[in-house]
Amino acid sequence: WRCAWRSAPSWTVTCGRRRWRSSRSESRSIGARAVSSVVFSGAFGNAADGAVVTITGPATSRTQTNDGSGFYGFVDLPPGPYTVRAALPGLTPVTNTVSVVSGVVTNVNLIVSTNDITPPAISGVHALNISDTSVTIAWSTDENADSRVDYGLTTSYGATVTNGLFTRDHSVALTALAPGTLYHYRVTSIDPLGNEAVSGDFTFTTNPSGVVNDIIIDNPAASVNGAWGTGNSAGDRFGADYRFKSQGAGAAYLQYTPTIVTAGTYQVYEWHSVGGNRTTNAPFSIRFDGGSQTVFVNEKVSGGSWNLLGTFRFAVGTGGYIRITDGFADAGQVVIADAVKFVYVPPLLGPSITAQPQSQSVKATSNATFTVSAAGTTPLSFQWLFESTRIPNATANSYTRLSVRTNDAGSYFVLIANAAGSVTSSPAVLSVIPLQPPLIVEQPRSQFAVTGGSASFSVVASSASPLQYQWFFNGAQLSNRTELPLSLPDVQAADFGTYHVQLRNEDGTVLSNPAVLGLASAPEITALLTNGTHFNVAFDTEPGPTYSLEYNRVLTGEPWQTLTNIAGNGSTASFDDILSSEPTRLYRVRIR
Repeated sequence: WRCAWRSAPSWTVTCGRRRWRSSRSESRSIGARAVSSVVFSGAFGNAADGAVVTITGPATSRTQTNDGSGFYGFVDLPPGPYTVRAALPGLTPVTNTVSVVSGVVTNVNLIVSTNDITPPAISGVHALNISDTSVTIAWSTDENADSRVDYGLTTSYGATVTNGLFTRDHSVALTALAPGTLYHYRVTSIDPLGNEAVSGDFTFTTNPSGVVNDIIIDNPAASVNGAWGTGNSAGDRFGADYRFKSQGAGAAYLQYTPTIVTAGTYQVYEWHSVGGNRTTNAPFSIRFDGGSQTVFVNEKVSGGSWNLLGTFRFAVGTGGYIRITDGFADAGQVVIADAVKFVYVPPLLGPSITAQPQSQSVKATSNATFTVSAAGTTPLSFQWLFESTRIPNATANSYTRLSVRTNDAGSYFVLIANAAGSVTSSPAVLSVIPLQPPLIVEQPRSQFAVTGGSASFSVVASSASPLQYQWFFNGAQLSNRTELPLSLPDVQAADFGTYHVQLRNEDGTVLSNPAVLGLASAPEITALLTNGTHFNVAFDTEPGPTYSLEYNRVLTGEPWQTLTNIAGNGSTASFDDILSSEPTRLYRVRIR
């Protein structure tokens, strides 16, 4: 018996007077006392096209050459042991043994292998059908391989979903995810010979809880009417394949029917692959709540992406649909039916203020910032106003008034608007506190001193905050002289000159008037009077030094005694000395 077969989406096998039909994904039932299965190039990889299969057993030897399906089958075999051999040019032949039993069909997969050490090439990794708790991860490989997705909250992943089916178009569903959460993921594919390929890191974010999820329908989930072909050669396709058809009368179609859970407005998108034989007027008939509309798409351009067909209202249920028909005008072209998407458009909500701008008090020259929080359909626009006058370029949800002055005090508002309306905030009142730099109440005073004597400068000031001092001498800052008062305990010639002090607080600085330290003049007694009972001594003073009035009985030979010490203040000092028993008394004034 010699069997012949052809591949449609299933295989038709004819062996003599018998005829069978079998799918590669189903068990094969081609009769009793038979051996059948598929020849693969690589373990459960690609079906081998043109493999020569020979079965040898009790008093029989038969040979077949298979086609692109890889299927082979031998029927009406005498019971007993058999050897099955598959060979394909350029690959290592494979031989297997099998026992044929009456009434039993034996399946034997035959694998012709190579020394392949090249891992699959991974491409097109993407996340689709993202909901609040689930997502589908899809990718492609350049050869048949299995599927694995590692995922988690970090690049350490932690969770894995696998699918052992060997395929070029991979799709793995992840479920039980947390709403509104960023996930990391990577994909891995291993070919039948154990060569492994691992992608880089990718991310997706699940929808927040309560968000209406997008609805994506690929062509395998669409209902088909008429003879449509299936293609997968276009690299910009969505998913594993797409459907195509030549020009017709419009009776043939693919219908994509969404199950609408939330009634409302949806944006409807289509996805097609481009090509030189595509129609420029692909008809998309949209049945929505309250009517229908046909939108024509030029499929020669804008392939490999979602293209908006329009925005339509859909009721709950399955009453709405998208139909792609063969009723287009340009003969000799084809229409592509690949995938459609429905994106829910939430109803417009007018703006509402969730946090009003707050009144505040700031010091002059400081910055004042007002902030508002609002909810509503985006985009929201903002316009700040000062005393009902629009502030130029103040169009964010916060506004900062830089280096405020007293004339910036007043009421600030914000107008918030979107497509559904507008709302104005409550007034936020800005109070500006004037600056209070130091105020000098008493300036440092000029004074005189003698070399080796002492001097001291001070200042009296009022301030609303702590003060800092810095003294200067002849215009130059005195290092580390920040005390009050400034004391000079041992005046030298280099210390005579002009002094002033800088006062600083958190609101500003102020400089004192200059105060001069001069060399004191030699003292001189200007008057010496007596009224018979006591002497009155008078002498001129200068500010700063201390004047000591001393007396003695004789000019020399005895120590001088101090009568009094008088602080010089620039006026004439006088002292009454009540006479003692001495007949004579001498006086002198000494500066120190």
